[in-house]
Amino acid sequence: MVRQTLSRAALALALALGAGITSANAAPITFSFGGSGGLGAIGNQRTWTVDGVTVYGTAWYYDDDNDNRFEKAALGRYSPGLGVCNSYEESGSDSPFNDCDSPNHAVSNNDDDWYDYVLFLFDQSVDLTSVYVDEIEGRTDVSYWLGTVSGAATQLELLTNKTTGQLGGLGFGSRIDNDGNGDRSVTLNSPAAGYNALLFGARFGGDDDAFKIKSLTIDYAPGGPRTPETPVPEPASLVLMGCGLVGVASAVRRRRAARQ
Repeated sequence: MVRQTLSRAALALALALGAGITSANAAPITFSFGGSGGLGAIGNQRTWTVDGVTVYGTAWYYDDDNDNRFEKAALGRYSPGLGVCNSYEESGSDSPFNDCDSPNHAVSNNDDDWYDYVLFLFDQSVDLTSVYVDEIEGRTDVSYWLGTVSGAATQLELLTNKTTGQLGGLGFGSRIDNDGNGDRSVTLNSPAAGYNALLFGARFGGDDDAFKIKSLTIDYAPGGPRTPETPVPEPASLVLMGCGLVGVASAVRRRRAARQ
């Protein structure tokens, strides 16, 4: 009898743990960028950590007027999300860099001068799912590159003086364009292999786009949702586990009473 009860309890325990593992798979992680923080300075870096994943953000613009290369910009944080201010949009000198007013501190483009971008570097490989953009004025056409780059996620010089033609050598794939209007979610074409870098911004070669980057959603690990190292059983699983343990305790008590 005791052996039979113990077997049932063991089965209940296994089922409970299995249900806990299955049910504890986490939903995708979303980094929300809206808030306060203001304009920032040229070459600044902002950091966010959610559920054990850290992403580092820096601002850049592609100078389409002079040398056709990436140059550093200021990454601002505002209530609608992240914005970029570059030296073309700054009405004063580059230092101090403090009078880039709305809508100039949006992620924007001007076909004759510049295209603004934000570089996101992750401390681990992730599945990139989507970016939500908040329209400031004009359109919300975007261009982005997905990549696996070398070096620390905290690095600040990855794109300095690089051309779009040199992005492949840094570990980025081909440019992907996604056109649209208004506030919207941009689905990222990220395969299950995962990436640690995303360069995202206004449509390359476009004009009159202006938006803030409100959020970025990822999956924790390439190939599927995250499973925590420590299972967290659901309430129903806990009940099942408890019933098994009660059975074991009852059997032990009956055995002791019989011996007495």
